[in-house]
Amino acid sequence: MRRRLVWATLAFIALSALAHVLIGGSVRLRWPAPTPARGPQVITLTQLIRRMPPSPAPSPTPTPQPVVVPQPRVRASPARRPVASQRVVPSQRVISAAAATEPAVVRSAMTAASPPAQPALPNIEPNPTPIDARDIIVSARFTRRVDPEYPAFAADAGIQGTVIVLVTVAPDGSASDFRVWVSSGNPVLDRAALVAAERSTYAPPQVEGLPAYETYRIIESFEKL
Repeated sequence: MRRRLVWATLAFIALSALAHVLIGGSVRLRWPAPTPARGPQVITLTQLIRRMPPSPAPSPTPTPQPVVVPQPRVRASPARRPVASQRVVPSQRVISAAAATEPAVVRSAMTAASPPAQPALPNIEPNPTPIDARDIIVSARFTRRVDPEYPAFAADAGIQGTVIVLVTVAPDGSASDFRVWVSSGNPVLDRAALVAAERSTYAPPQVEGLPAYETYRIIESFEKL
């Protein structure tokens, strides 16, 4: 009994194994194996250049043909004979003869008509620089002199004296800086001399013919007659 069970089990196992083998082979034949996935294809620069189509050859540029322009015909002019140029030389004899026959009056008139030579003008500056000679005292030169007034009370009191006044005169004759150089000893007489000097007008000073600044001296005497 046990032997039958063992043999039956073994037979079942063998049949099952056979069935698996058969079924597995049929599935393999019916379902093909999947193909492995391909990676990205790498194309090199040399392969890319080989795959590019060749560039067309450039067409040759046509060379323009020269245009021939017909030249006009020129008639040759007949050669002219050279004419020898004659040089006219004035005769010295003719000129000398004309000078000899010229009247003496005409020659003297031409000589007299020529303008005389102008004398050289001296080099004078238009506006010379004035000379400063104020340190030199000279006698006053007037264009109009005003006499001082003798105060009546001084004349009645018998007051007398001499006043010397100095004044600076410019090149245009204008006067300035009136001052008493020598006093009379009485301020009234000194003041009268200064007033008379201020009212007077003076000649423009000059030094060696050139305009200058000078100091004029004026002497006023007060005496009872």
